[in-house]
Amino acid sequence: MITAFNGQYRFLSNFYPSEVTLDGNTYRTVEHAYQASKTLNPKQREKIANAPTPGKAKYLGRSVQMRNDFNNLKIKIMSDLIAQKFRPGTQLAEKLKATGNTKLVEYNHWGDTFWGICHGQGENHLGKILTQTRTELQKNKTAPKPDTPDKNHTNTLLYAGIGSRQTPINIGNDMIDIARRLANNGWTLRSGGADGADTYFVAGVTHFDNQVNRPKKEIIIPWNNFNHLKEGDPGILLPLDNMKKQYADRARSIEPHYDSCSHYVKNLKERNIAIIEGPEMNQPVKAVICWTPDGLPAGGTALGIRHARMLNIPVFNMFDRSPDTILSALQAIKDKETKLHDHEQTL
Repeated sequence: MITAFNGQYRFLSNFYPSEVTLDGNTYRTVEHAYQASKTLNPKQREKIANAPTPGKAKYLGRSVQMRNDFNNLKIKIMSDLIAQKFRPGTQLAEKLKATGNTKLVEYNHWGDTFWGICHGQGENHLGKILTQTRTELQKNKTAPKPDTPDKNHTNTLLYAGIGSRQTPINIGNDMIDIARRLANNGWTLRSGGADGADTYFVAGVTHFDNQVNRPKKEIIIPWNNFNHLKEGDPGILLPLDNMKKQYADRARSIEPHYDSCSHYVKNLKERNIAIIEGPEMNQPVKAVICWTPDGLPAGGTALGIRHARMLNIPVFNMFDRSPDTILSALQAIKDKETKLHDHEQTL
């Protein structure tokens, strides 16, 4: 019996980092989304979404304007969120399946007798939902194996989705919609796995990833376990060790102060180089979509913007470019690429 969702079983906790969506908005944990579901007030939902920790989200959820139908819906809401967290083909799904037939019980000391059991009393609904989710995963014999990017994949329709960690939630929602529509139109997202803009773009391709084995994203992280992401997770890549000199040379050509940066910052900048040109620096993106405060190059995004402009890659900043304008521009790029490909096929 698993009686504590911590240590090696911390991944069972609703506090565990795992992006989920609720009514089109992205939340960093199940706890964030569940607490936001208690209310229909958009400002209160936004405040919970921006909570720095799941504990803070839970605290904020205690004082929201409660929706009238919440008690009737809360089990369904939790079931939907847990299903997203442990979607087939992910490492989290495999870890849940690996618990076999072990009974799952959220024993707690904070008095929750609805979702768990406290002092021997409780209904353990969270444990039951996890068990049902596990059963469904174990039945799904055809579930895709955890995805990794196909290194032989030559899809040229790559775009970079980057931007500020302080991207406003309304812009973030537009990023989700853009990423979803581009994924369905044959584009692959390349991003960096940071909070804010990167997270919004990834949320937009999550639904598409559920439909196919190959992820529609390449998330390049500066080091393993960055933002709880690891090489080998769906669509996650690391910069290549044998390309570090090339990354550094490129970064130095764009930002002369590169050599004075700390090792930590250099790793971030080298990751940013790989986002624009690819891990092997031989497959640059066709466009950059971003958001920065006041529409000006800022923070880590500045390097990506300057890098793209140096390579004559178009940059679309959502500070002053509408989603429809951006989608139209990328459709034009796709049409041009298609014509070029068709022409090459006839030679």
